[in-house]
Amino acid sequence: MAYLDQLHQWNAKYLDPHQFLFLGLSMAMKLSVKPEAAEVLPGATVTFAAVIRGTPPFKIAWYKEGTELTQGKDCNITLTDSLAVLEMYNVSTSQSGNYSCHISNDAGKDSCTTQLFKLNNYQIDAGKPIVLECTYTGTLPISVTWQKNGVEITQSERCSITTTEKSWLCCLLEPPYFIAPLEPVEVTAGDAASLQCQIQGTPEIKVSWYKGDTKLRPTDTQKILFKNNIARLVFAQVDVNDSGEYICKAENLVGEASSSTSLSVKGKNTCLQYDWRTCTPPVFDKPLAPVTVTEGEGLQLSCHVEGSQPIRIQWLKAGREIKSSNTCNVTFIRGTATLELKAALKTDAGDYLCKATNSAGSESWSPFPLPVSDTNSSPAFRTHIVNILHQYSALVTWNRPKDGGKPIFAYILEKRETMSNRWAKAAKEPIYPDSQYKVTELLEGCEYEFRVSAQNEVGVGDASPPSKPFFAKDPIGMGILMSVLKHDGGGKIIGYLVEYQKVGEEEWKKSNFAPDGCPDTKHTVVGLTEGDTYKFRIMAVNAAGESEPAYVKDPVQAKDRLGKL
Repeated sequence: MAYLDQLHQWNAKYLDPHQFLFLGLSMAMKLSVKPEAAEVLPGATVTFAAVIRGTPPFKIAWYKEGTELTQGKDCNITLTDSLAVLEMYNVSTSQSGNYSCHISNDAGKDSCTTQLFKLNNYQIDAGKPIVLECTYTGTLPISVTWQKNGVEITQSERCSITTTEKSWLCCLLEPPYFIAPLEPVEVTAGDAASLQCQIQGTPEIKVSWYKGDTKLRPTDTQKILFKNNIARLVFAQVDVNDSGEYICKAENLVGEASSSTSLSVKGKNTCLQYDWRTCTPPVFDKPLAPVTVTEGEGLQLSCHVEGSQPIRIQWLKAGREIKSSNTCNVTFIRGTATLELKAALKTDAGDYLCKATNSAGSESWSPFPLPVSDTNSSPAFRTHIVNILHQYSALVTWNRPKDGGKPIFAYILEKRETMSNRWAKAAKEPIYPDSQYKVTELLEGCEYEFRVSAQNEVGVGDASPPSKPFFAKDPIGMGILMSVLKHDGGGKIIGYLVEYQKVGEEEWKKSNFAPDGCPDTKHTVVGLTEGDTYKFRIMAVNAAGESEPAYVKDPVQAKDRLGKL
């Protein structure tokens, strides 16, 4: 009712009825302005109001389609001074229609009619633009917003918003998409062919065609058409060279989409070698065998093809044709197709296919993988670094990587704070033969990462993945000092492997990864959680290998002081 009170105050202050969205009644009961028609969604509240001019007392009645409305739980009729109001709650679609207000006094009577419209849900085909419009009245300035599912819609490439003093227009645009994508086509050389697809989306849609990575242009024998949302690529006459993957790309102001397919062109069986014998399509008489090549070495792939000449040979890797160049050579001599790589690279690894084509048809041999080993290459790590942290230092241990075919003679250890992008050397000199290093001068409370790379005569290999971030912090109470009995079993012990297991868990974790990480009979296990209980086992290592594990008799709880076993 605060809204109606304010309206009544406005009426008392201003005499001009055109200042309001309501009609006015003169002293002679003449209605000069009709109530504004209303548009509402089902379930909303609608209010019709009239400002009356004349001599009280007034009598008022509201009608819908000639039937008088009465006061009730869904309808409220009020007359306050010169303001007549009809309020309807939780309106339904059945309440749409014509409404009239009848007012009378001793001097006469007057009436007016307005409308209540229901707002309908929109149904529209996907891809087409939708325009939503609303009109409004009131005292300027008026702020208008549109929402979808409670979220405000703002101006964007996909949504155009137009506002006037009386209306607000929202136009939603759709990116292109394919309702009928491209389908594979198989034709015979010399015939016409057509690739087509159906596209929806907000105009204007721009269509382009590609064969592989090459954009196609219209020619005398090749037409590009787009009409009534149908995109077509038309060939007046095809040959075997037109075979391949084709892509249709559709774009508009708010997005893009693409569809791809294959065009297969088979040669005509028309060549005659003799009057009684037609040419035969190509056939591979024995399969290609998988091969492995070492990086830097030469490689030769070959297969034998039978069929009527001339035969065209194509070698393909990952769907792309390989042609003779400075690094490879493609030949076809006396029925043998050969692909020669002069020096194999890691990038040459992959699936290869040999395709033979003549005027009678084509044949392809299934692709097979070509692995390229990294022998005689720089070393590469295959495992993560393991970090063991102390208060101002870190003992970094790593697994030895594959050496790439050449012996490793140095490890390069680097560190960085996790907030920094710059790696710095953690050791002034290269490390070797040890596979661990104690990094000092760390800042307590800082978080660090470590990585290692290895070097041989070929060069420095790729660095290992960074270790998990760790804080440099005081480890007191997180470690247990263990003593193990030395027994060599007849062979010289070169070190020990120590493992620990949290009680209640199945996994045994390594405290050190190599025997040189524990060369003595004492070892400090760090990284334990204070208050947790752990089991321990030790394996001695000599030239013959590892011993059976020896288990510490009782579990040990990690305390705030180093405990001894």
